[in-house]
Amino acid sequence: MEKLVSMALACYNQADFLEENIEKIKKVLDNAGIEYEIILYDDKSTDNTAELIKKMAKKDSGILCFFHEKNMGRGKTTADAIMKSKGEICGFIDTDLESDVEYMPKLIMAIKQGWDVSIGNRKYKINRHSIMRLFLSRGFHCLAKIAIGTKLNDTESGFKFFNTKKIIPVLKEVQSNRWFWDTELMVLAEKKGLKIKEIWVPFIKNTEGKTTMKFARDIHDYWAELLKFRKRLKQKKLL
Repeated sequence: MEKLVSMALACYNQADFLEENIEKIKKVLDNAGIEYEIILYDDKSTDNTAELIKKMAKKDSGILCFFHEKNMGRGKTTADAIMKSKGEICGFIDTDLESDVEYMPKLIMAIKQGWDVSIGNRKYKINRHSIMRLFLSRGFHCLAKIAIGTKLNDTESGFKFFNTKKIIPVLKEVQSNRWFWDTELMVLAEKKGLKIKEIWVPFIKNTEGKTTMKFARDIHDYWAELLKFRKRLKQKKLL
């Protein structure tokens, strides 16, 4: 019997494109013959995202919807969605679909083949829209190697799949609720010996929204989070 795949998706102020992108996800999974459920978890959106999610769930029994009573952050919302998973395999992709959705079956297949985690390692097409994101990603990567010795290349990727039973215990140890959540989860998984497969995936920068990235500030904040995380890893004797 085919293993059920749970897609756990965090949603926040995405009414303009969410329904269209969920249809793209469904199309790829349907074409690959993958049995799946989609878990949409709204993080107290201020637009009509929550109403749209309810509408989609009403139309499609394969879509489940949940809602935070206050904004908790992308990491916490993704984690809460994963905790609702019924599938033996669970995963997520950022719903702006900046990572190529066509690669989902490849990442899912890695889990079926025995890997505990598969990561969509972002491969950037260099242009004026992606150059800042590329430099920031590479900067995070270098800092993570220096501070905590990770061998992973793209811990922050918003495109990951997991063996559900293996990742849940790790997920419960993650403390970050926001942007550092990805790094913390992946490094803990690595340090605890989970088998991790990185797969190159094209990254397509969304040029419609305004970027919130501030290079110097984000590098500084990331380094501060890494140092706190490094201290925790030493306390757990994982470093």
